Amino acid sequence: MNDARMTPAIWAGIGTALSCGLIAAVGIAINAPLFALTLDAAGLSATEVGFLMTFAGLAGLLCTPLVPWLMGRLPIKMVLGGGLLASSLMFLLYPTTDNIWVWTAIRFGFSTSLTIIFVASEAWVLELAPAHLRGRLLGLYAATFAGGFGIGGFIIAQLGHQGPATPYAGALLMAAATLPLFVL
Repeated sequence: MNDARMTPAIWAGIGTALSCGLIAAVGIAINAPLFALTLDAAGLSATEVGFLMTFAGLAGLLCTPLVPWLMGRLPIKMVLGGGLLASSLMFLLYPTTDNIWVWTAIRFGFSTSLTIIFVASEAWVLELAPAHLRGRLLGLYAATFAGGFGIGGFIIAQLGHQGPATPYAGALLMAAATLPLFVL
């Protein structure tokens, strides 16, 4: 692909994919400390918290190979929108229970949906980017992703880990992030 074919629609797609990568990182940066701090406040040992935190990594390992399969069968907007809406739902489920095992299952589902968003959005950037811009755009994706960690950390620092404010804020952000998928 050359610059002459870099239409506004392609740039809009790249921008949307970058915003999905950003919001995936925000979700990770809210979810991980929210889960760990809540487990710690519930009186679990550091070993128990660490063990339960590994389920997120397991979700990523199990889910990642399925994302290309999904992307081959569904439009990218549907894959990303489904991941964002599922993440939003997972955030809404957190305040509904105090059961540690239910929280762990929610975290597993949350990590699965975030993996879908992360892998699909990065693949979309790579698909749309011309060869001569691919490295720069992937670098921009990485920088955007890193910025999302900062935003998520700021949100949890401001709202705390106790009460429903942080999960509700996360749910709202995830749901709002679907808008560019349907507007562009």
